[in-house]
Amino acid sequence: MKKIYYLLAVLIFLLFPFVTTSPYLQSLMILTGIFALLAFGLDLMFGYTGVVSFGHAAFFAIGAYITGILTERMEWSLAATIPFVIIGSTICGLLIGLATIRIGGIYFSLASLGFAEIIRLVALNWSELTHGPMGLVLNPEKLRLIGSIPLKGEMAFYYLVLITVLITIYFVYRMRKSWIGRALMSIRDNEPLASSIGISPVLYKVIIISAGGGIASIAGSYYGYYYGLITPMVSGVHYTTIALLAVMVGGRGTLAGPLLGAAIFALVPELIPGEFSDLIFGAILLIVILLSPNGLAPVLTRTFLSFRKKFNRVKKKEEGELDVGT
Repeated sequence: MKKIYYLLAVLIFLLFPFVTTSPYLQSLMILTGIFALLAFGLDLMFGYTGVVSFGHAAFFAIGAYITGILTERMEWSLAATIPFVIIGSTICGLLIGLATIRIGGIYFSLASLGFAEIIRLVALNWSELTHGPMGLVLNPEKLRLIGSIPLKGEMAFYYLVLITVLITIYFVYRMRKSWIGRALMSIRDNEPLASSIGISPVLYKVIIISAGGGIASIAGSYYGYYYGLITPMVSGVHYTTIALLAVMVGGRGTLAGPLLGAAIFALVPELIPGEFSDLIFGAILLIVILLSPNGLAPVLTRTFLSFRKKFNRVKKKEEGELDVGT
């Protein structure tokens, strides 16, 4: 039964550009998908091992700048830059993980924040490579998906982001069902016990930091490519905050949580512009923390299952009365 609902949800997203041809709405969905990728990258750390990164935007910036530099300077297509984006972010994830994960706790979170600040300062001051505070401006005429195939228009980018999000969800789903996922969640729930049965917390945390950084870097690559402007601000705390709040509000360690949280934090500023959007964000976060610390996704899932059970009971009762009547 669950597979039917999943397929129905996928079908709805696939048909969305045909239901509405509004470039504005498609742009909002693209932004939601990019933020969802950023949130999924953080949720791999926070949701499955309990590691909190305050510098998650560093990987976002790495992906944006690698793609921007290779596109602007060497006229590469987006697909050609993605392997280098993943390799670059993975190496950085391994380095920061090996250097800081042993200290654990808040110290790793602060170290990751320092790493993001280093990336921002490098992007700000290495003007020959990054154009400094002016940022990299990508020529729309050079934007290609692969080879000479152009990447233009909201619909093309929408499907690119959608496919990437679906692949990411499937990757996380398979990981959760594997022995790796079980090991990660045992580390999150009781690290000393996990260590006592031969699971290496350091090894698994370093791996998951690299994997989460890789997903976040792809989000940054898409973000820079789509908007055509990459500045040092992409490594700022703003994007880390979006990812962290999306995971907390949506529900950490769930498949729907990062996507739901990303949708909230992408759509609210558009529906309620100005300073009131920050007020709404704060209110949503406060309500979720007080009423549902595990996020909105588990609440919606329980509500849906309860509604389905009631519907099935009513249906069976009506069928029973019909049989008696006949």
